Amino acid sequence: MLQLGGFGKTLYEEENGTDGKKIAVIDSLSASAGELNIALFIRDLCEKGLPFEEICRQTEAYRDSMNTYFVIETLDFLKKNGRLTGLTAFIASALNIKPVMGADSGTIIKLDQARGMTRALDRMAEIACKEGGDTTSKRLVIAHCNNPERAEHVKEIMCKRANFREVVITNTAGVATVYAGDGGIIMTL
Repeated sequence: MLQLGGFGKTLYEEENGTDGKKIAVIDSLSASAGELNIALFIRDLCEKGLPFEEICRQTEAYRDSMNTYFVIETLDFLKKNGRLTGLTAFIASALNIKPVMGADSGTIIKLDQARGMTRALDRMAEIACKEGGDTTSKRLVIAHCNNPERAEHVKEIMCKRANFREVVITNTAGVATVYAGDGGIIMTL
């Protein structure tokens, strides 16, 4: 089965030929913030002048070591795509419970939960810093869906807990916007 990225490569080659060009399709196993984090990593490797094969190898290793975390405002989208039952989503919404989610090889997993968005974001930061180990050489990427103030808040709590080589805040885009919903926060390190 041809994946979407592989399909894009095939289309490019059909329209332009290969003409000695090298194209790699690397699944980010993440969303939004993770995709940007990987793109910035590839840019850094290209600026070092590394050979194509080495860039691919290091990028896959980087992706495999990267962690993704997110907290969303509403559970409706997880309910609609079958990741939560209607009853679970109803109870969680009624009690203002916000799940702290992560990704394991591209699969969404629940890491914890908290009552209220502020507590959930604090818990996400605590988990991320614990799992992140030594973060001094890492880039933190925070993506938000229509809530730059919340992204700045996450940046502040993360930077109080750990030091990062770089912190980037961006908007969500594409499918991540649909799943995150207004107010959702996705971050990778």
